Amino acid sequence: MYFGVEGLPWWAILLIVVVILAIVMIIPSGFVFKRRRKKANADETKTIELKTDVVTNGTTVVNRASEFEAAKPQQTKEKLLLGMFNGVGHKTAIRMKSLVYVYPEHDSCELCRPFEGQVLSLEKYDNEIVTMSEAISKGYHHIGCKHVDLDYYPNETVIPVSPWSAKEQTAFHKKVLELFKLEAKLRKLMMTVENGESKTPEIDTMKINDWKGEIQKFCEKNNLTYTDRRINPNQADLGKFTYLAIESEEN
Repeated sequence: MYFGVEGLPWWAILLIVVVILAIVMIIPSGFVFKRRRKKANADETKTIELKTDVVTNGTTVVNRASEFEAAKPQQTKEKLLLGMFNGVGHKTAIRMKSLVYVYPEHDSCELCRPFEGQVLSLEKYDNEIVTMSEAISKGYHHIGCKHVDLDYYPNETVIPVSPWSAKEQTAFHKKVLELFKLEAKLRKLMMTVENGESKTPEIDTMKINDWKGEIQKFCEKNNLTYTDRRINPNQADLGKFTYLAIESEEN
């Protein structure tokens, strides 16, 4: 028996069309989102395994900084609401509070080091976990701090273990501070020449080239990253005193 739509009222026909369109649009997009979510979780797992291998296999100090920095995950911009599905494929569908953990840095200073690998609460008040406000009051996220706070999901997020001991971090941070002093000395001389305040511009120009070479040798000797970005006298102060193990083209 054949049933046509000729005898149906207009609103019934419209309802059928809307339902069909909804099915066509929602099912494929849900399938694609599910596959993307699965791939994202797989990539996240691989990243964590890479960090664990760095510690387990005892990679040398020369390579650990670059590998660990390269494996640093990016912070998500998604805001999660109380009791809502987080929408990013995590097993923890409900997150009762906003939590982050501090990703370790090779040249971590004594102010930030105690918070590395620790979970911090972004809530205003928290009786169980140290809040971000408390951490900042103790020196964390000081001016020039480059630590990254990453989303933490209880019972799911695996916090990477720092491949560096506190002694290694202290020693490396001292080398970075020495580098900053050399660069500051060079920038001062460069500024003097650029402003026409040098009494011996030709000699000072030669000094600038010599000092650049010395800084490059210092970086090679101490496994530091050299960049022209920090020796630029016109660079903002924050950029002059921010050390990045991996320099991007934007910097």
